[in-house]
Amino acid sequence: MDLSLTSIAIFYIGLILFAGFKLSKYLSRESRPQKIRIYALTGGSLIFGSIVIFFADTYARVTVAQASFSIALSDCLHYLIIQPIGTSLLLLPFVVAGFLSAIEAKDKKISHALIILACGLLLIIFFYINGYVSSQKALLDRAWTASALSIGLMPFISLPFSILIIFGTSYALNYLKQRMS
Repeated sequence: MDLSLTSIAIFYIGLILFAGFKLSKYLSRESRPQKIRIYALTGGSLIFGSIVIFFADTYARVTVAQASFSIALSDCLHYLIIQPIGTSLLLLPFVVAGFLSAIEAKDKKISHALIILACGLLLIIFFYINGYVSSQKALLDRAWTASALSIGLMPFISLPFSILIIFGTSYALNYLKQRMS
């Protein structure tokens, strides 16, 4: 591991620790129903993200690489288990989407938060399926670096767009609510 990768890893570990500290301070000020909403939407997004990653990888292996379903499932599980940091990074956009949707719909109904979350997750799902299919196509073309980057960069590509979609959806719902009342 060279110096640049080490510095990047240290930066992200520091960023995660800082975000965790800020999150704990934020949650200490919130009411109990808001905390439950945050935990439920974030946890639900985490579980949903695991399912999406598992499905997208298996789908790409079966359709593009022409692997059997059982081999695709075992390969997917194998790589998700042996790479916990990579799997955590892949789940990061889902967790952020769940958290932001709970924060954005703070004083609204839960349906408001679910609409915001669904819009953010749809975009992430598109990026992930496209990334896994592109990775398998690159593997068939023996473009190893392109294959690794198409999966490795998915969280960094999908996260900014999903955050924009979440805030845009929240703004649109607030605008529609004001226009209807």
